[in-house]
Amino acid sequence: MTLTSKVPRFEDINNFRRFHRDYDAALTNSMRNEIRKSGGGMLLAVHPGYSMDGPMAISSIKLGCQFRFEFGDDITRKYVDDYLIRFLHAVRTTRLAVSVLADRHSESQLRALGPEINSDRTIIICHAPDDAPTPIFNNFDYFLYELAKDKNVEKVVNYIQWSKLYWTFMRLGVRHIYLAGELCFRDGNGEQGCVYEARDWLSKFRPLKVTLLPSLTFPNMKTRA
Repeated sequence: MTLTSKVPRFEDINNFRRFHRDYDAALTNSMRNEIRKSGGGMLLAVHPGYSMDGPMAISSIKLGCQFRFEFGDDITRKYVDDYLIRFLHAVRTTRLAVSVLADRHSESQLRALGPEINSDRTIIICHAPDDAPTPIFNNFDYFLYELAKDKNVEKVVNYIQWSKLYWTFMRLGVRHIYLAGELCFRDGNGEQGCVYEARDWLSKFRPLKVTLLPSLTFPNMKTRA
């Protein structure tokens, strides 16, 4: 008898936005119930798998992957393995609803790891650029995001995009976001990476509470100056 792994259901965030053409009322009500049972909590992972180059395949002994970047001697194979195992275990076992802000690379990594998550839970995917955690809901949003880089209105565009995410989450009943993902570290210039950036933007919206989970971030250390 062969045991088959469960695979998460990946759902686009627009399925939960009431006035969007892809809105799914039944799916939205199911997610509201899940969030209510968790006390209004949601695990939000930023660019999960962004630092790794595929495939992130799990053997019976260890995780195997290649790095997209150079991190230095402190980032050992075991360090990466431990982070990925903790992250996958959290997605599989948490009582919180789960969503991700994912560029194309990190989304493909997460989908490839679906059987390793071994859960049929729903994971909400909101797209983001590969150089920022800014929520992107359609092609026009991405056009504005790229245009804003050259027009000195980047903060305004970012605020609009994050407010869309905030109101989508609020209508689902989210009251507390727990942040995980990549990148997240400190150097001589202070806090760096998309996870910290997501925390700073989400913290602007009250009464939403935001908590960063260091054990579920990468590389989560102070690098050499």
